[in-house]
Amino acid sequence: MGASLESAGLTKLHMRKFYCRGKDQPPLTDEEKKERDAALLTLAMTAKEFAAIQPIYSAVSAKGFKFFFDRMKSVTNRSDWALFQGPYELCAFDCCSLVDAWAIRIRLKPENTPIRIVFGRGNRNRHWLELGYKAEYSKKPDTHLSPEPLFEDDTNLLPLQAADLYAWEIARSYANRNEKRESLKILMEVKPLHHIWR
Repeated sequence: MGASLESAGLTKLHMRKFYCRGKDQPPLTDEEKKERDAALLTLAMTAKEFAAIQPIYSAVSAKGFKFFFDRMKSVTNRSDWALFQGPYELCAFDCCSLVDAWAIRIRLKPENTPIRIVFGRGNRNRHWLELGYKAEYSKKPDTHLSPEPLFEDDTNLLPLQAADLYAWEIARSYANRNEKRESLKILMEVKPLHHIWR
């Protein structure tokens, strides 16, 4: 995927400058907004052009499921419920399940497995995801995924930056349902594999 993005002229998609700003930092400038939107449009066109790129996402309402996630924090053995500790863990693991199902459906050749699942290492709840992932995929028969997830620095990995950008676009589409962004329209044409928790 990285090569496909680079061939489209994308070499830096890091979204921290766009949305991970502290309260003491100023809002985006008009120029930064234009830069973000241009990167989104290029990403969308790249996903549409390259058949090897299959967008996948999982979405859950953090507010709607707050009661459930709060209850999970008080269960006796939290490690048994590691993948239900919050929206990050739930959606991340759900995406893994979508990837595995996709690999089975297209009959991925054994020489192309296992699929290495890579997450950004910055999330403070990654230990729950890692614990739950290993419990599932280190024992699951006939899986196409590696038995352990990888956690990398997204400042140095273009596909992770693209995933951040894509996640931002999808989240924005749920927060602003009346907004018709060209990049989102193109991304939806690619027909992403997705699951929405309601």
